[in-house]
Amino acid sequence: LPEALGSLAALEQLRVGHNELTRLPTALWRLQSLKVLNLDSTQLTDLPSEIAQLQPLKELHLSSNQLTELPTALCSLAALEKLYVGNNEVTCLPAALGQLQSLKVLDLNRNQLTELPTALCSLAALEKLYVGNNEVTCLPAALGQLQSLKELSLSVNNLREVPEAVWSLAALEQLHLDSNKLSSLPAAMGQLQSLK
Repeated sequence: LPEALGSLAALEQLRVGHNELTRLPTALWRLQSLKVLNLDSTQLTDLPSEIAQLQPLKELHLSSNQLTELPTALCSLAALEKLYVGNNEVTCLPAALGQLQSLKVLDLNRNQLTELPTALCSLAALEKLYVGNNEVTCLPAALGQLQSLKELSLSVNNLREVPEAVWSLAALEQLHLDSNKLSSLPAAMGQLQSLK
């Protein structure tokens, strides 16, 4: 991408997915009106901490790259509502993840996560959480704090049990638990009256 990109002060959406961008130009961080940034399938191996300079950003698409981690700086994007990181190689999430208080959608499908940080449970606005096709063995007990959660996908993991707190997610409409190592589900599951 050319450095001249940084002069597009009014640019609100930049979609450069499905290209071979192994690194991002410094000009990108000068796009102070940017609300949507799509970097899906661009062969990125890391996300620079300068991402924090894009404060108006509402949607960030990073799916199908080669990311192994997310920078802590990402967690300072206060306006971020949708974060797509599916189909990467992420093994753990930043502890500061809970700072993303506007986040409504978090897609972590197809990574290498073995656990979810407790900080994730403080994302009060979160409506959709996708953690399918990982290696998660247990869930944080505080997951029940996500009272806005409508969709929870935990398919294809290594879960042996689901914490009691999940059964108190009153707004939950979709729950995917297929292809885990669960031997039973508790009667408390009947408390999820919004399931469809």
